[in-house]
Amino acid sequence: MRSRTGRNLAWTTLSLLGSKGAMFASLIIIARAISPGQFGDYVVTVAMASILMPVLDGGFVSSVTRAASRRQDVPALSFTATAARMRLPLWGCVLILGFACGLLGLAGHWLLLLLGIVAAIGQAQLDTASGELRALGRYPLAALREASSGGVALCGAVVLLLAGGNATGAMAVFAAARVLPALALLPMIPSSQLSIRRDIPWRAGLTMGLTGILIALYVRSDMLLLSWFRVDGPTIALYGVAYNLVIAFQIIPTAITTTIFPRLAAGTTQAARQLAVKGMSLGYLCSASLCILCFLAPRLVFAPFGSAYSDHATQVAPLLLIILPISLSQVATAALQASNYEFLMLRLVGAVAAVNIGLNVLLIPTLGVRGALTATMAGEICAGILTLVAMRSSGLGSLGLAYLPVVAVEFALSMTTSDPALVSIALLGSGIALWRAGVLSFDWVRLSLPRRRPVASAA
Repeated sequence: MRSRTGRNLAWTTLSLLGSKGAMFASLIIIARAISPGQFGDYVVTVAMASILMPVLDGGFVSSVTRAASRRQDVPALSFTATAARMRLPLWGCVLILGFACGLLGLAGHWLLLLLGIVAAIGQAQLDTASGELRALGRYPLAALREASSGGVALCGAVVLLLAGGNATGAMAVFAAARVLPALALLPMIPSSQLSIRRDIPWRAGLTMGLTGILIALYVRSDMLLLSWFRVDGPTIALYGVAYNLVIAFQIIPTAITTTIFPRLAAGTTQAARQLAVKGMSLGYLCSASLCILCFLAPRLVFAPFGSAYSDHATQVAPLLLIILPISLSQVATAALQASNYEFLMLRLVGAVAAVNIGLNVLLIPTLGVRGALTATMAGEICAGILTLVAMRSSGLGSLGLAYLPVVAVEFALSMTTSDPALVSIALLGSGIALWRAGVLSFDWVRLSLPRRRPVASAA
C-alpha cells in the first residue's frame, strides 16, 4: 500500500509539474507579450474565473471522486458524464447571464468575462474527470490530461508573443487551455447513466461546492479588491506575478492532497490521522524549502517576467510565505471533507472568508498592496487555525497548530526587514526547531518506500 501510494504521489507530482510548469511558463511569456497595464487586467480576470470555477463545478469534483472510489463496477468516467448532465442547466444559465451583462453594458470587459466563464466550465469538467480517474487508480491517464492543458497554454502564449496581443488574447489562451483538453476527452466518456445518480453524494457535494466558492472568494478577493479600489494596473500586475508564484509553489501540497484524498475517504479514522500528519510534514517542508530559496534571491525569482517586475520584487515577496499555512490547511481540509464534515467546513470557511475580505476592505484603501499582503496572510493563518482545531476536536488529531506561530513571526520579519536573506535564515532555523520539537516529522518517507518482506529463517 505504501509503495502504491508513493507511486501515485509521484505520478500526481509529475503531472502537476508538467501542467503547472507549462502554465507558469506561459504566464511568463504572456507577461512579456503584453504591457503591465494589460497584464493587470488579465490577472484580475483570471481571479474572477477562479471564483467562478467552484460555482460552475457545484461540488461535483469531490463527490464524484468519493463515489468512484467506493463503486468501481461501472465504466470509467461514467460519474463524470452523469455529473456533466446534472450541471448543464447551471452552465447554460451562467453563460446567458454573461451575454446579458455584455448586451446591457453591465460589464466593462464583457468579452473577458465570457472567456472566463468558458474557462471555468472547461476546468470543472477536467477536474471531475481527473478526480474519477485517480479514484480508479488510473493516475497516468489523469497525468496526461493535465499535461495537455499545460501544452495548449504554452503554445498559445508563444503565438501571442509572436503575433502580439492584449488582455483579451491572453484570456483566450487561458480558456483554450481548459476547453480543448475537455473536448479531447469526449470520445472516452460513456453515456450518462441515470441509475448511478443516487451514488453521487450531491448534497455533500453541494456543501463542498459552497465551501469551494467561499475559499475562492477569500483567496482571490485581494486581487479583485485591489482593482475595485483603483490601485494602478502595473501594481496589480506585480501583485499578480507574486500570487502566481504562490500558485506554482502549491504543486507539492496539491499533489499530496490529491493523492491521499481517496485513501482518507476510504480509510479508518486512525489511518486518516496518521496520513494527514505525514502529509502536513511533507507539504510544509517542501514549501519552506522553496521560500528559503526565493528569499535568498527574490529579484532572480521575478527576473523571468522582466525588469518591470524584478526591480520591485521585494515589495510583494512576503506574499510567497502564504504557501506555508496553505500547505497545512489543504491537508486538514481534505481530511475533514473525506470524513464527512462538509457542513463544519462550510462554517469554518465562511468565517475565514469574512475575516479575509473584511481585512482587505479595511486595509487596502490605506495601505495599498501592503494591506492586501497583511490581510491575505491573516486570512490564511486564520484558516489554518480553524481547520486544525476542527481536526483535533473531530478526533483526527493534529500537531499542525505548532507551525502557525512560526509562520506569523516569519511573515512579520519579511514585512519589516530590508534584507530578505534574513527571512531565509529564520525559515531554516525554525524548521530545525520544529523538527527537534517533534512537530516536523520525516515519517512521510515511508509513503514512497515498499514494505520489507520478512526474510525466512534457515531451518
